[in-house]
Amino acid sequence: MTLRQGVLRGSLLLLAALAAAVAGTRALVLPDLLAVVVGALALRMGWRTGAGTGLAAGWVSDLLPPGALLLGLSALTYAVAGLLAGRLHRRGAAPALLLAWSVLLTGLVVEAVGVVIALTQGAPVDVPQVALRLALTATTGLLLGPLVIRVDRRADRPR
Repeated sequence: MTLRQGVLRGSLLLLAALAAAVAGTRALVLPDLLAVVVGALALRMGWRTGAGTGLAAGWVSDLLPPGALLLGLSALTYAVAGLLAGRLHRRGAAPALLLAWSVLLTGLVVEAVGVVIALTQGAPVDVPQVALRLALTATTGLLLGPLVIRVDRRADRPR
């Protein structure tokens, strides 16, 4: 990975996290924008990039408000999610449905960890809200995922 690619991917993650933090104060249910970036990049580049991008996304998620209950848990969760989504990597252009599946898989892993944590603490789990968030994440991935991939491809080109 070049410096240009790293800066671009980091900027995409930071933008997604900031958008989620700002919009989170106004909306009841939001898509997981970090899962969109991680899932799209993992599908484009493979499991190693997926795990690394997921790790960075989790660190950003842990450090930005509202923060994490346990520091590092989001980083580990997104890294595993990116690794699994990266296993869907294929050479050449990815079909839109595969992109949506990659983003949904990323969001599903993140949501599953959140549900397990809530259940172990005895907190209620709002299943319809979780399902709606997953549907919104997959739909957002279908719409914004191609843009993320196109921006990442531009970083590959020599200047």
